[in-house]
Amino acid sequence: MVAALYTAESEHLDQTLRLVEKVVTCLRERFPKLRIILRADSGYCRDALMRWCEKAGVYYVFGLQRNKVLERILRGTLRSAKSMLDFNGSQSERLYKDFAYRAKSWGRLRRRVVGKAEALSFAVTVEVFTRRSVMVIIRGGSDPIS
Repeated sequence: MVAALYTAESEHLDQTLRLVEKVVTCLRERFPKLRIILRADSGYCRDALMRWCEKAGVYYVFGLQRNKVLERILRGTLRSAKSMLDFNGSQSERLYKDFAYRAKSWGRLRRRVVGKAEALSFAVTVEVFTRRSVMVIIRGGSDPIS
């Protein structure tokens, strides 16, 4: 196998694409029926890489940078998590929301996103509410979640 350390800068996108293509080709030669799932952090959530995966039949799960639009979409889910936290008296509550989303850089293509809303409660009357959007995109054939 191979290991490479790149930053998520856009100048490394071509190198990343070549490397992913090489690894996928090797895996498919050796294991033709293997379902390949590419996992990457939000810095690699680039339209070119997602399009390559879709064309190559590679499933992918990428992180998605939090932004105001995603926060607005998840606002109600976060309120529900907070209500559950208060009602249950628990330390944390997590809820997930599945929705279609399109970033400006993706053109007209909408992709499936799963957002996580998490309410955390710490002792000493401090309550912290974090919103973290996680992009989960499943493409390239039948849905592996089924």
